[in-house]
Amino acid sequence: MTMNFKFEWIGWMKTDTNDKVWGYFQNEKLYYTFWGKRGKTLNFKKLPNASWSASEELEKLQRTKTKKGYDQMSEQQMLTIWPHFYDDLEQRLSFCVLANRLR
Repeated sequence: MTMNFKFEWIGWMKTDTNDKVWGYFQNEKLYYTFWGKRGKTLNFKKLPNASWSASEELEKLQRTKTKKGYDQMSEQQMLTIWPHFYDDLEQRLSFCVLANRLR
């Protein structure tokens, strides 16, 4: 079963010591943030409700990530640096949901 992701924001921080991604997306009617090292296991947090996506809190998180060095990127750019991103995201999210391991 393929999930339908609608990415709202994707950020990437690449330095000498870091290679991390952070972002958030909608799947069905639920919103999730995701983060982790590129090419490694992703972590997820389910957001309280759909209205959260338009809130000032989310904009604050985006500004914080930008200040920390995350550069916003498109889905196509993400697939260029992480070709199996969709598969990895879907597999890990499915596992987290089934194992009740969402934060």
